[in-house]
Amino acid sequence: MVLRKGRRQFVYFSEGKTTSALKTIYTVYLLGIIIGMPFISCAQEEVAAVDNSFGIDHKNQLIVWNPSAERMGIRPKVLRFDAAFQNTKEGSIDPKNKVSLQSNGKEYQLFTTTYPVVQISYEADTLKKHPRVPARFSYYDSDTTFTQPITMRLRGNISLQFPKKNFDIEFQEHVDSTDTEDVLLKNLREDDDYVLDGMYNESLRLRAKTALALWQEQRPWTYSRKGKSGPEGFYVDLFVNGTYRGIYYLGEQVDRKLMKLKKKEGDTVRGELFKAGYYADGTKFMAAPDFKNALPTWAGFEMEYPYEDYVAFYDNLHAFMTFVTSSSKSDFAQNVEQWLDVENAIDYFLFVNAIRATDNLGKNFYFGRYDNDEPYLFIPWDVDGSFGVIQAGKRIPTTDDILDNGLFKRLWDENPNNYRQKVAQRWFELRKKLYATEAVLQQINEQYEQFQKEHVYAREALIWENTFTEENKTYLTQWITDRFAFLDSYFETAR
Repeated sequence: MVLRKGRRQFVYFSEGKTTSALKTIYTVYLLGIIIGMPFISCAQEEVAAVDNSFGIDHKNQLIVWNPSAERMGIRPKVLRFDAAFQNTKEGSIDPKNKVSLQSNGKEYQLFTTTYPVVQISYEADTLKKHPRVPARFSYYDSDTTFTQPITMRLRGNISLQFPKKNFDIEFQEHVDSTDTEDVLLKNLREDDDYVLDGMYNESLRLRAKTALALWQEQRPWTYSRKGKSGPEGFYVDLFVNGTYRGIYYLGEQVDRKLMKLKKKEGDTVRGELFKAGYYADGTKFMAAPDFKNALPTWAGFEMEYPYEDYVAFYDNLHAFMTFVTSSSKSDFAQNVEQWLDVENAIDYFLFVNAIRATDNLGKNFYFGRYDNDEPYLFIPWDVDGSFGVIQAGKRIPTTDDILDNGLFKRLWDENPNNYRQKVAQRWFELRKKLYATEAVLQQINEQYEQFQKEHVYAREALIWENTFTEENKTYLTQWITDRFAFLDSYFETAR
């Protein structure tokens, strides 16, 4: 089945429908049955890989291939990628195996992957944070393949110093167009703008994805039940300009479309979205300094929506910050729930403290609201500095503290409408299932074991200096156990 939308072409492989290459394999399979020899166990002379299903890094002499399920277990004598490669030991095609190949006198390692293979190429001499550069993007997984023009740039702050870079990509309608185009990837929302996170500062490559998955289950929707309360994503194997870059997290952007915020109507601002971009009195909820809508940033916040014709709109956020920092105790207790989605705030406070995301209460979060008569809420972002490490990747083994900011401190200290009791009640409710120690450790162990079994750490170690040892996981396991035990004792006193 081919899905066409605009100028792009996606090819989807559905059950019972195969490409000509797969039909060839199927024919060989039938012949194997006819002559009484099982297809999977017999060696074949040559098998050709489907376009876009593989990437080759000639410098590091490795190949990553996502074959169809029908090809798992085969032992071809020759594999044809961009050229013929001899299977020197007739190794079996399986994610658990590293297969030795040879071409033109060079030895290559073949890694079979179950993750989508993404390849990006661009001609610019250098890639920077700004501006974007044009590039070509190809994608292949078990049921989808396509090639699409994009623009891309580097993303991050501290991560810009890492050798394994993070990227922001935006799909274009066609090569020479300035119009973007939405693309559907797996179970994500259809959008034109995605991130590629290399997770270099986190040796296990699973903290950020685990954290965001917990948040999605903890709070899957905004209060309107129309938009998502946070981004989702999945792992891919990434090649850039013919060089293997390793395992990446391909994720959604936080924007108006994710939260389905009400659009501006004339001069009336309805839905609002702000990014806590850097530490300041505003993002820490400590003060409400004067603002100018002629500037894109205010008190650490960057206006994401609406930001039109270089004009921002900080009026309402400034009024909320004034309320948080200047209202009387009685006024705060009486009106806080008109300004703030307290249930969301409780969940965000518990989420940040459960994973101890030290960089996510004064920056690295989004703050917004669905409409101009709705309360504000928190959306998490960039949670790689969590579970016992900080954003630079350094271990911080602290488990016995509470993270807060001006807003959460006032809520806790003044306890409006039994806020402390609600926090404690919610924590122990989450501990029964989602935040049960065994449940979180099982989620981590399953991902870790899959990475180990499919040699993700092995192929990363070929190109990056990060080391992947059992001790990394032992540290994480003990940290989670100790952290949850401390939070139990802390919130028990608030019941």
